[in-house]
Amino acid sequence: MTTSTSWAVARLLRDRNAALYLTGVVVSGFGTSALWLRLLLPVFGGALLLTAGALGQRSASRTAARSPSDANPA
Repeated sequence: MTTSTSWAVARLLRDRNAALYLTGVVVSGFGTSALWLRLLLPVFGGALLLTAGALGQRSASRTAARSPSDANPA
């Protein structure tokens, strides 16, 4: 963010009504996300767990492959 943008945000948040409104929007967004997750998890729960597990396993194997201790065994 540029200096003028950060000052504009600070000035906006000093306004009580604007700060309350933005807080409400953020809380509402989290609530909506939680609701969708709650609704979709029973339907796609198994697929989500399998995908998360596969991505986690893939990430772990990449991390292990980059490990310097594995590249140069002493």
